[in-house]
Amino acid sequence: LLEPAIERERMVLLPATKDTCMRPDAVRAQVERWDGVKVMWLDGGHITGLLRLRGKLPEVRAYLDALPVRRTRFGETMPPNHAPA
Repeated sequence: LLEPAIERERMVLLPATKDTCMRPDAVRAQVERWDGVKVMWLDGGHITGLLRLRGKLPEVRAYLDALPVRRTRFGETMPPNHAPA
């Protein structure tokens, strides 16, 4: 079983309800294995779901902004554009 590379509460999945490439049942199965991952469903298919992404961005931003600040662990580096303020 693969484990996520980052903390689960910091993950946001944006699957599409009618996606035929990344099937919703596969997403649900993965989310069951990775308890704690935030899922925000987009109405539509693989491409049409992306067309609705813009409307979901405020909800995604609000979720991410509400997360506690993550402190860099010893030995970790962060890209300059991701450095804490």
